[in-house]
Amino acid sequence: MGGSIRSTTNIWSEGSGRFDEGVGIGSSALPLYRLYVNNGHRYFDGNINTTGNTVMGGTLDVSGTLNLAGDGIVNNNFRVDGRVGINGPTNASYGLIVNNSNSRFGGNVEVTGQVNTASMSVDALSIAGKGSVRSDGLSPLRMGFASKFVDVVTPGEATVEYTVNITDFVGDNDDIRVMVSQFAPAAGGGILAFERCIISVTEVNATHDTCKIKIHNTVGQLTVKGTIYLMCVAKN
Repeated sequence: MGGSIRSTTNIWSEGSGRFDEGVGIGSSALPLYRLYVNNGHRYFDGNINTTGNTVMGGTLDVSGTLNLAGDGIVNNNFRVDGRVGINGPTNASYGLIVNNSNSRFGGNVEVTGQVNTASMSVDALSIAGKGSVRSDGLSPLRMGFASKFVDVVTPGEATVEYTVNITDFVGDNDDIRVMVSQFAPAAGGGILAFERCIISVTEVNATHDTCKIKIHNTVGQLTVKGTIYLMCVAKN
């Protein structure tokens, strides 16, 4: 037939058919498309093989497997209600699994649960809340920092004592260790002689989150002025 075919009812054929021009379903064919379906659903019982680009402005529902031999680009939101496997199969324990391949995130990564990893290498680690650091042994550890500014004139062979607030760890574990990690001298105020003093930590009180630090002068009268930084470690 050399002309057009138009029917107001179904067209059914037991054999194969050929159209050298466009086919329109629900309306006339469009010049840009060989097949145009207007305001209707499409149902394909077999496989669909697309060798060119597929552009969709609506929703794509696939009850079987969707195989993309080329690249896939999504310009809007993309949602998966099941699991995703990259470079391999999915895993029942994970919503997303990357199989035997590196992962790179160019922006921030927010984790509301736990991060379980055999090893981690980071250039800078910032813990905004109360973090947990696991030791090489069996004891999981938590770590925090505290500080105390001092400006005192100490007589020779004298000791000055301060009560200092330490990290308030969550829970009631009283197994806390406190140590001096650094002294940052302040400018002015006479001789800065931290190296001639001995600073010790005593009476760690996990209930009130305090400890005492003692500054002992080993020589003649000296001025000690600066910030004493403390590192606090607690067993989880």
